[in-house]
Amino acid sequence: MRQAEERKKRQQQGNTDRKPPRAERDRPRETPAERPRQRPDDHNKAEPKPNRETPRTERPRRDRPETERPRTERRPDARPRPRPGDRGDDARRNDPRRDDRPRAERRRERPRPDRGGELEFSLPIPGLDGRVIIRKDGDITVRSRDDDRFGRDRANRTVQKLSNGRTRVVVQRPNGVSVITVRDRDGEIVRRIRRMPDGREVVLIDNTRARRDHRPLDFRPLYLDIPRDRYIVEGDIGRRPLVKEALRARPVEPVERPYSLSEIRRNERLRAKMRRVDLSLTFAFNSAAIPATQYDRLEVIGDTIADEIRDNPSDVFLIEGHTDAPGSYDYNLRLSDARAESVAIALTEYFGIPPENLVTQGYGEAYLKIDTLEREPLNRRVTVRRITPLLDGGR
Repeated sequence: MRQAEERKKRQQQGNTDRKPPRAERDRPRETPAERPRQRPDDHNKAEPKPNRETPRTERPRRDRPETERPRTERRPDARPRPRPGDRGDDARRNDPRRDDRPRAERRRERPRPDRGGELEFSLPIPGLDGRVIIRKDGDITVRSRDDDRFGRDRANRTVQKLSNGRTRVVVQRPNGVSVITVRDRDGEIVRRIRRMPDGREVVLIDNTRARRDHRPLDFRPLYLDIPRDRYIVEGDIGRRPLVKEALRARPVEPVERPYSLSEIRRNERLRAKMRRVDLSLTFAFNSAAIPATQYDRLEVIGDTIADEIRDNPSDVFLIEGHTDAPGSYDYNLRLSDARAESVAIALTEYFGIPPENLVTQGYGEAYLKIDTLEREPLNRRVTVRRITPLLDGGR
């Protein structure tokens, strides 16, 4: 009788003798060592109650439009940053020509010409003699040897004859740096390197990497996705940021393979893969002499190229010479080539640009900026391009 009353009483209290669920029964019990210690006043603190009416959800991510570029992706025309181990990385840090002083301090120590005369060189002003006109496959080009730009002292120059009619020219400088140029039997540059005093080498031109493909180069029409004034930049004094951008930019379209220097010189559509800077200079009549009044225009190009080579000693720039239409075709070829060489000498002597980082080529009246047969100052210009991506295959 007593047991029945106790059973009824337990049922009224909620049947507390019911077994817990299986998941709760299988859960291991906490030992006293594992149970977290509580402070004396912890039992007085009420636990925050979850808000069940508004469940917690993640903040929706903003959808990026298709035209927006992720932060980690660089602009397609931006130049890749140098990485440790890249070609010329050690040369950037240990190059004896490297000058890390601010540009304003370098400009104060730079020799400035007399405004009333012409730019003075330690080398003779380039003339028209010694420039060979070559007619091949319907093309007419001019060729000259640029070894004379490396210095007039021939005592420090060694010429070696190699197999297959090639020649090897070594120019030794007083600071221990030597420039080695290998040419083929036709006089074309095959390879050019700069060897530092400690034996390190900076490869400037290596045509052996170019594929042996003698078929004519055939490209589609050029398509630009940038404004025209950023593709062809006028090298005026007030346009220094655009000049710097043009000479640092990557090709405007993919580069299929490494090209040889002769291919780059002869094919205008291939050169068009790189942006260019047009510099309208007023030369002396019938001469390659540069008036001193044109120094400020040269300074825009000179400072930009000097900064680029300071960061990337293996960069190569092509200096193109152009004339207007009056005069014979052969004469304009020779004159434009001499003026391009004169600009290269000025960049070396006034702005400290190594001559081996510059190559020159004259095109005469072949590429008129203004289509006219009359005298036109805008056609008498010098064009500058960075051709390193074309030599390296866009790497």
